[in-house]
Amino acid sequence: MTVLPGGDNKKSASPSSKPDIKKRHRENSSSSPSKKKAKAPIGNPVPPTHTLIIDNGGDTLKYGWITDDKPRFLPNVTARLAHQITLLVGDELARVQNPNSLIAVTRSLERGLICNMANQMQVWKRLLDLLGVIIPLQTEAATALGWKASKKNAMAKTIPSHSIAVLLLIPPHCPRLLIDQITFAWLEDFGVAHVGFGNSTVCAAQPHPTFRTSCTVDLGWSSSLIVPTFQGRAISAPAIRRLPIGGRHLVNILKYYMSYRQYNLMDQDHLLRDVLEQLSFVSLQFEQDLKLARHKPFGRRVYDREFLLPNYQTTHQGQVRIPIALQKELE
Repeated sequence: MTVLPGGDNKKSASPSSKPDIKKRHRENSSSSPSKKKAKAPIGNPVPPTHTLIIDNGGDTLKYGWITDDKPRFLPNVTARLAHQITLLVGDELARVQNPNSLIAVTRSLERGLICNMANQMQVWKRLLDLLGVIIPLQTEAATALGWKASKKNAMAKTIPSHSIAVLLLIPPHCPRLLIDQITFAWLEDFGVAHVGFGNSTVCAAQPHPTFRTSCTVDLGWSSSLIVPTFQGRAISAPAIRRLPIGGRHLVNILKYYMSYRQYNLMDQDHLLRDVLEQLSFVSLQFEQDLKLARHKPFGRRVYDREFLLPNYQTTHQGQVRIPIALQKELE
């Protein structure tokens, strides 16, 4: 029996008032928001149909679908042309005829870790456009960065972003705050279904029938990682080393020696990098190559090559050729 204020107890317990209470109770229970939320599906009911693997390097992104035989490559860099606002991302820099006209060249990583998330998201957006993935353009990141629908998606086979899962390879000892930012960017801004993380150095360790331990050396753009593994798993944190030297430092060393001996090439980063990529090699017979270098003059050794510098009028890229004296000996 309920007691209503200002009324009689007997009237409140009368049979005529009980159906009204039950009726109100049914209406409240049928319209309760808790039961409506219980019927709503939780999570993404549709499993992903595509799996994308990305090795997020400081200089180059290696990416591809899990069914691909070979990875694809994309420069992890953005730049602008002089007196222009248009931002060039990734492979768009290769379309520039004269690389010296590029300004504000920006890289997203430093010592293997992302230090410029906005710049990295621009490269990821270019990567998804090349794969034909449609991302939502109503997010805050898309509005702030000025993303637009790719023209290639209208012609190529399109894939919605909510149907793919992303596996991102990151270096060891990555800060938890950075992992959370990467996860938020892929789930909220790009709208993918799932995001996973892996260690690139551990994935590179191949199983051996005899040895159970291995040591993987990852030579990066601004740092090098040495990760020892045991039975396919990385050993504890004190055994992992990060050296502050990488491909960028090799280019700077070559730039210094070339400028000291030949021409001033201190501001020709792209040119010296081209020289390093085309002419550098690892000697498998180091002592014999040194003896050959002492006894034979330059231009007659097997490994001697010449690099022709561009004149920036008719040519904008250097060319490699065999010295004339060595070419005659080979003929």
